[in-house]
Amino acid sequence: MWFPTANTGNPKFQNRSNMNLTAQAVFDKAFGAGRQPRSTPYKQGVMNCLRTRIDGESPQKCPYATGTGEANDYFAGVDEGRVLTPMGGAPLGFEEET
Repeated sequence: MWFPTANTGNPKFQNRSNMNLTAQAVFDKAFGAGRQPRSTPYKQGVMNCLRTRIDGESPQKCPYATGTGEANDYFAGVDEGRVLTPMGGAPLGFEEET
């Protein structure tokens, strides 16, 4: 069973063996081999969301001007980051096998 737990005030995802997961580990799994390419702003959005939700970092502002294609890509990436880290569950791809 997976659950979020506090570690020095920052949320972490752990399993029963206390293996801490990082935003980078979830990102690497999500963008592994076989994945269709995504733009740099999209990946930045995913990573910033994961860092906030998993590593406990402060949310980052979008580095792109509102209304641009880059800003749209960035926020689409943030949306994927939210999907990858459901509240109350394991990051996608890191569910405990039964």
